[in-house]
Amino acid sequence: QLPGEGPLGPPVPWEAPLSWDSKVVPANLANVEIPAGRYIDLSTSRNVGSLVIYGKLRLLDVADISLSAASILVWGSLEVGRPQAPFLHNVLFTLRGTRTSETVIVNNNLFLGNKVMVGMGKIDMHGMRSATSWVRLNATAASGQRLLRLA
Repeated sequence: QLPGEGPLGPPVPWEAPLSWDSKVVPANLANVEIPAGRYIDLSTSRNVGSLVIYGKLRLLDVADISLSAASILVWGSLEVGRPQAPFLHNVLFTLRGTRTSETVIVNNNLFLGNKVMVGMGKIDMHGMRSATSWVRLNATAASGQRLLRLA
């Protein structure tokens, strides 16, 4: 069985100590791992070290949410809204670090760098439909141009 495969338990809130193997809610800047089979609901902003998801993390659409991490690696599932129930609040993912921050290594052949959000599993993000899905350019944009004129 690959990481992220298999049945999930019922959803449990991030804020509940019993949701975690340690029976303690992860502290600010702690490295967080959501194990296979675990289904965590997040309803408030969090600032973690690194985040590895083998089970499922679902962001609940009850408020704006910010999730800050050095890296986010999804082997299981990350859900922000669904097609039939789009996320109506704002979500901000912030990847922190410097050029010399620790490199995310998946295996001996896959070094991903740092400050990365990686989907090795399933990432579903569905938000409000935008009223405008495209805009016509007023003039041709040259390669490397930093200013665009819109119609």
